[in-house]
Amino acid sequence: MAKRNNVLTVQNLAVAYGHIQAIKKVDLQVNQGELIVLLGSNGAGKSTLLHALLGKVRPSRGRIIFMGQDITQWPTENIVAAGISIVPEGRGILSLMSVMENLQLGAYHVKHDITENLHRVFKLFPLLEERKKQQAGTLSGGEQQMLALSRALMSSPKLLLMDEPSLGLGPIIVNELYAVIADLHNKGQTILLTEQNARKALKYADRGYVFDLGTSVLSGTGPELSSNPGVRKAYLGGGD
Repeated sequence: MAKRNNVLTVQNLAVAYGHIQAIKKVDLQVNQGELIVLLGSNGAGKSTLLHALLGKVRPSRGRIIFMGQDITQWPTENIVAAGISIVPEGRGILSLMSVMENLQLGAYHVKHDITENLHRVFKLFPLLEERKKQQAGTLSGGEQQMLALSRALMSSPKLLLMDEPSLGLGPIIVNELYAVIADLHNKGQTILLTEQNARKALKYADRGYVFDLGTSVLSGTGPELSSNPGVRKAYLGGGD
């Protein structure tokens, strides 16, 4: 198997909100074309890590290396322009704007014509093309998640972050969403996602990291984590 280029390295990272240590020590690596899942209970530090990667919170210790550059202290705008985008928890769409305006906002940093990017997302989600003039807030929850993902893809990111993508969605919509995530992954998109639905995420992940109390305590391939007794007991008790 050919060696994959490194996209992201997180070294000895710590993040605090005042006196609260949200991340105590996280080390991880994401290589080009990988789908990496972060597992852990609520409050384990997964979302805080994504916020740190985007420059929304400042680490108190450690380094974030993206595409060979130390971006630990970069402002969010520069990080996004460098090639990191996010599908935030709760989708974060601008509900009073149209579907098309939300997509155009996702391409804010793109210097070239965005027609090809639009074709790409409309091919993934034809429904969005049909509803491009519709107010985003009138879409269903599943449709809003499609829009949030499409908006993140409009910048052709080198690294796509997804924070709890299946949260609040029914099983059929979750299956459809993960079919799209799998398709993106198969086409070479590098993805780092957090997910409460561990069974679903590990089914598609190349590798994963388990967080506990702000620390990355375990890592392995999708099959290794799926078969780990501790992971099975903590995260895989339910059905698919």
